[in-house]
Amino acid sequence: MSLVTGIAANGGFKGSLTGISIGAGVTSTQKIWHSLQAFGDIAFAYSFSNILIEIQVRKSLLRSDLL
Repeated sequence: MSLVTGIAANGGFKGSLTGISIGAGVTSTQKIWHSLQAFGDIAFAYSFSNILIEIQVRKSLLRSDLL
């Protein structure tokens, strides 16, 4: 069943960020905080992706110059 089919069959989207079961004693505030931290980690890692691509390009150019 696809997402659209499930939403249509149920009459709407059912679920929430705070409804996810993570562990005993985890509050909804902690769940939201951890989710926001994960988004921040992804954004931080994405900012360095251009640098890694640039390093790879420079390494390949350096190798081609040596040959």
